Amino acid sequence: MAEQSPFFGSGSNSKGEVAPPSPNTGESGQAPVYHGTYEKKGQKYTLYTFIGAIIIMVLITFILCIVEGLKHPQGVLFFLLAISLIGFIFIELMVLRMIRSGDLDKEKAWFAYFMGACTIVEALFVNIVVLS
Repeated sequence: MAEQSPFFGSGSNSKGEVAPPSPNTGESGQAPVYHGTYEKKGQKYTLYTFIGAIIIMVLITFILCIVEGLKHPQGVLFFLLAISLIGFIFIELMVLRMIRSGDLDKEKAWFAYFMGACTIVEALFVNIVVLS
């Protein structure tokens, strides 16, 4: 008799013991289909608007950095500023992904807003440096 894989098995181990239910299961015993079903729509749209504003601000700053970097002999500094902004966005998206997947609690969403605010402040300072 062939062993069943843990992905398609009956839920019991080789000794016949049944695994305890997952902490993410609801009353019906099934895992939720969508992690954010209990979020309020206002919170969801506020977060999407905030992320959209951050992405637009970073794209504008990124384009300005690339253009100014090509003009000046010390253009490497402008390229490094642009890469720094992209790094901030990457970290922000990873934090949002962890909150969304349930690795971080929903109460930790303030950290995503804080990182977004820091990214906007950095983009503003970079714009001041680039345009001066």
